[in-house]
Amino acid sequence: MNDSGHFDIPVADIIQGQRLRGVHKETVKRLTASIKAQGLLQPIGVKVRGTKYKLIWGAHRLAAFKELAFEKIPAKVFPENTSDQEALLYELQENYARQELTGAQRREFASKILALGNSADFGNSENFQKNWMDALSEKIGVDRRTIANWWASFTQSVGLELAPRKATEEQRVQFGQWLEERQRQELEEKARKAEEAKAQRLESERQNFLDCLDAAAKEWSYEWVCQQFAEWKASISRLTAKYSTAIND
Repeated sequence: MNDSGHFDIPVADIIQGQRLRGVHKETVKRLTASIKAQGLLQPIGVKVRGTKYKLIWGAHRLAAFKELAFEKIPAKVFPENTSDQEALLYELQENYARQELTGAQRREFASKILALGNSADFGNSENFQKNWMDALSEKIGVDRRTIANWWASFTQSVGLELAPRKATEEQRVQFGQWLEERQRQELEEKARKAEEAKAQRLESERQNFLDCLDAAAKEWSYEWVCQQFAEWKASISRLTAKYSTAIND
């Protein structure tokens, strides 16, 4: 164990397995430079698997250590009996805790946590049943009032009059699914508005172009404008043929 309370474990003994997120080369490149300059600021997370370790979080940091050819890496080590549910929850917590999240991302995080049901990390006690909103609030970094507002919108949309403390595990999972659907709808609406804005911008640019042509035609004649267009079209055709030949060669 090192001074920070974490273990330095062999990089070669870490099994990555299937990850929630892929490893991005640019992120690894930035981390490599940072680790060279100031060392690893946050340990990775692993759980014991026989004589080796299974990665829970920190795939980019592990990739950077491999890039630097370091033999050992600081890690927070969880026992072998850590369930896959718990490991997933730890990974979600760590990934999201290290980011500035949008409201939609926090709802996504909440839905994934709720989809796990009453994991060991939350506990199955009566206390959890009464205070699951507080536990969720702490885990995703959203104040309880916001989660209560989400719950009120959810219960209204499905025609329920139900206090959070009386919610069953199934209803909490449904709440998580509702949050996920709401996020999907928001993303679709955002994409739709982006397309509308793009179409409006293109139409505005097209109209400006037509106005310029009209002004040029009035000053130089429509015949002159048509001639310029013909020459421009011929130039484009020549360039297209030239580059097509170069690509094929």
